[in-house]
Amino acid sequence: MDKESRMRMAKKRLIGFAVTCGLELDTVEIGETTGHCVLRPELLNPYGFVHGGAIDTVMDTLGGMTASGAADPPRYVVTRSVEAHYLRPILGTVMRGRAQAIKVGKQTCLIRAEVFDEEDRLCAEGLLEFFYLDKLIKEED
Repeated sequence: MDKESRMRMAKKRLIGFAVTCGLELDTVEIGETTGHCVLRPELLNPYGFVHGGAIDTVMDTLGGMTASGAADPPRYVVTRSVEAHYLRPILGTVMRGRAQAIKVGKQTCLIRAEVFDEEDRLCAEGLLEFFYLDKLIKEED
């Protein structure tokens, strides 16, 4: 599958809460996905920093996209576990995320996710495990 097809398939699956948060995909490669959110007041906590739930949404969504596409052929996934570490608060107008496949197995996929502020400082990182469902992803899905 070529880059354009991977991006088209991923954008079709970018729905729900991730869209509500404003997550947009930048790149969708085999084993790595990147994206960003333009920050707005609804994504901030009472102290003016990005809410941890919004950060988790970026890691989980990009991680799921990465895990799905890392399978051959691509498969649907559900999150099995998340271990998140918040390293510094995110301020500014944009947060960026990256998810990379560490280990792709037959039933699960281990992903490392990172979230950066607009100055490209690492602000959060996570280790996520996804469980592969039996259903394959088809280009028309």
